[in-house]
Amino acid sequence: RALGLVVGAALRVHAPQHPVVLFRHGVHGDRAAAERVLAELAERGRTGYVSPVAVCMVYAGLGMADEAFTWLERAYDERRGWLAYLKVEPTLDGLRTDPRFTALVRRMRL
Repeated sequence: RALGLVVGAALRVHAPQHPVVLFRHGVHGDRAAAERVLAELAERGRTGYVSPVAVCMVYAGLGMADEAFTWLERAYDERRGWLAYLKVEPTLDGLRTDPRFTALVRRMRL
């Protein structure tokens, strides 16, 4: 229910690329929407900047851990401020048991 409220709020303020909205596409099984978003992000990335956090969220929602970690590593390399929430961000719950998650948290000294 809480996730639905956050998604609704993000959409109302015209934030369809908000990470929570992107995550929702994958979690709720809307694979087609998630793949469309990934294609849009890839296209946008050809001419401009795309946050690795946004791409990570789509893959995390789809349960595609390897891809999610690839983009988490990019976020780490870019020193994205969002990573400060790594240990508490609920959209990453599906990645927490992976040793790569523990290693990233350790590298960040969180």
